[in-house]
Amino acid sequence: MKKKKKIALIFGPNGQDAYYLNRILVENKISVYGISLNKAKKNNFKILCIKKFNDKIITKILKKIKPNYIFNLLSVSSKKEAEDDVIKCEIFNNFYNLIILNSIKNYDIKIKYFLALSGMLFSSKKISHNSKPHPLIHPYSIAKYSAYNYLKYFNTNFKMFCCSAFFFNHESKLRDQRFITRKIINKLKFPNKYRLLALNNIEDLVDWGHAHDYMKAAYKIIKQRMPSHEIIATGKNYKLKYFIELSCKYLDIKYKWLIKNKQIYLKDIKNKRILLKSEIKKNNKKITINIKKTKKKLNWEPYYKFNDIVKEMCFN
Repeated sequence: MKKKKKIALIFGPNGQDAYYLNRILVENKISVYGISLNKAKKNNFKILCIKKFNDKIITKILKKIKPNYIFNLLSVSSKKEAEDDVIKCEIFNNFYNLIILNSIKNYDIKIKYFLALSGMLFSSKKISHNSKPHPLIHPYSIAKYSAYNYLKYFNTNFKMFCCSAFFFNHESKLRDQRFITRKIINKLKFPNKYRLLALNNIEDLVDWGHAHDYMKAAYKIIKQRMPSHEIIATGKNYKLKYFIELSCKYLDIKYKWLIKNKQIYLKDIKNKRILLKSEIKKNNKKITINIKKTKKKLNWEPYYKFNDIVKEMCFN
């Protein structure tokens, strides 16, 4: 008798994470469906567009599709977007999560559920496998922290399989204009199209990974026998300034840094124009992330190197 194919349901199918997650699921012979509240982008999996998001509609979808796995990638993840619309941030990052959890509880608690969380839930400067979330006071962090606590609540009280990953910065060729890395590259590639880019602090150190690697980790997390909440990062930090300099190298831009009135400017030497500026600050952001135990537990290793990520973004 032919073995029945497993089915996965992705909430938030339009972003870079869903693109790579779908590829991984298909490679593992899993049928994929997506649920979108917006007009769906072209993808190579079936997407259902819904106008309302409530218990009744989500439960009906679960009964129709009968998923084995649910991945919730819905998020208002841009800091500015979260600050500009706190209500929308709470709805997408927390309330929809609660509706999905409750629908699983009412339909079939055997469904495995994964929620994408964020490294922004950690405010400490040293993070390891055993670190507990302690979020910054910011709309995005507050909403995601509440969503995380609901996972634990449904795990404990209803014996559901609710897992998650605290993803730190992850990029790819599909990164959109809302994020600073794409803004920088677009400004370098099309200087006349975009206005002068003002950055907060180019000396900040950031842990950057690739979306494909991180979605592999998500798949490994949901495939475990027991639910867990994992920290996903590379464990390596690079300055934002180095990201800019590397982008200039790949785009063949000859540049120099100019300092004036407590500001640092990036100048395109050939075209004699300023491309971006940043404040000069003494207190630089630095987070040290130890992922040794996570890599061993999941049998997972980031494949993409930092230079490869920057190069891919520059040429796409």
